[in-house]
Amino acid sequence: STYAWCGKPQSVACGFQPWLLGLAIVSMNSALIAKTFRIWRVFRSPFTVKVISNVELIVLWIILVAPVLLILFLWTLVSTPTAKLEEHDGLEHLVCGPGGFTDSIVAGYVWFFLLVGYQGLVMLFGIILTFAIRNVPSKFNEGKLIAIS
Repeated sequence: STYAWCGKPQSVACGFQPWLLGLAIVSMNSALIAKTFRIWRVFRSPFTVKVISNVELIVLWIILVAPVLLILFLWTLVSTPTAKLEEHDGLEHLVCGPGGFTDSIVAGYVWFFLLVGYQGLVMLFGIILTFAIRNVPSKFNEGKLIAIS
């Protein structure tokens, strides 16, 4: 939701920002990757019949999303983003900054880059799968959607 980034920063909105950003991106990419994984498994050996249930796809989605949940939970526990009053050019402004046990900007960067790094690994997995199914008929291929995401 864009409302977490608009208006006057409050501690609750600052705390929600990483959750909204991290879960939205990895959920969308994981769903596309799970569908692409199904297509890869079906077309990997076209002469055998494979049944890939939706439950298997949901389990794959959960496996891809679970590390983000862990990173976000630990980030919130250790270095919760909170609203702080800072002075810039003689004026006081409320901004979202690090809080929690660490209260250090370095800890916020570490958690942010852990989140982005994991999401990069998920995207790399999607790129590899997309390359593996590049010769599948276009009706089944969702490589363009993964590339756009």
